[in-house]
Amino acid sequence: MNLGKMHGNYAHTWWTPEEWMEWAFITMGSEYLWDPCPMDYEGGGHESGLERRWAKRTYCNHPGGRGAAQEWWAKYQLEQARHLGAMRFVWCAFSVEQFRHLRQSPFELPGWIVWPRDRIGYVWGGPDMGMANGKLVECVGEYEDLEVHRKHGERQKSPGQWSAFWTNCEPANPPGNCMITRTGGRG
Repeated sequence: MNLGKMHGNYAHTWWTPEEWMEWAFITMGSEYLWDPCPMDYEGGGHESGLERRWAKRTYCNHPGGRGAAQEWWAKYQLEQARHLGAMRFVWCAFSVEQFRHLRQSPFELPGWIVWPRDRIGYVWGGPDMGMANGKLVECVGEYEDLEVHRKHGERQKSPGQWSAFWTNCEPANPPGNCMITRTGGRG
């Protein structure tokens, strides 16, 4: 999610809503998929997904932060090569613009982009947050009495632009109003 200062001040712990996870299951044709970035705020460990092997069916909503998208995308490309091109994959992009920062771009690879027409209500996976001195801060210690702006586990519109999903397998019907575009060298 290296989109410069625009996204640099946000925490990036946003979980994929259930209806989009169900869509990923159906798209990949399996009741099981592996998520290298689990919904695990307390345990942390997001980095372990960069170190571990990925399954043949993987959904990735990476934790974000500056430069992280490139790292996770490079990991996908390594894993796809390890699986000899047989890996079924769905990538959740924080915004459509993220695709232009990835090398090799999803636009260049055979697959599909699913573009929701509305912002998705992601689930906030971080600590409760409030405003103090004009900044969004964790509500602990001296800040416990703040009005909560983000509450752990609640659906909220994530910061940033419209999300997009790229998949290398034909997408199932997505939830909500979406456009679907083919990518890569398919005729």
